[in-house]
Amino acid sequence: MKPPSKFSYQTKFTIFIESRLYCANPACRKPLTSYDEEESKTLLQGEACHIYPARDRGPRFDAAH
Repeated sequence: MKPPSKFSYQTKFTIFIESRLYCANPACRKPLTSYDEEESKTLLQGEACHIYPARDRGPRFDAAH
């Protein structure tokens, strides 16, 4: 079972739209969607993540963010 999302629907929607459907990692840039011919539907391939930590002193902490 997947853990519950820490991002609101609005946050995930905004990230998805601003990404222009491609991974934001410059070394990746793969499409975030694919099409399933058998199911006749578009599938979302990406996940939202924190580049900077959600709380103070987390991994990659940066006081400027």
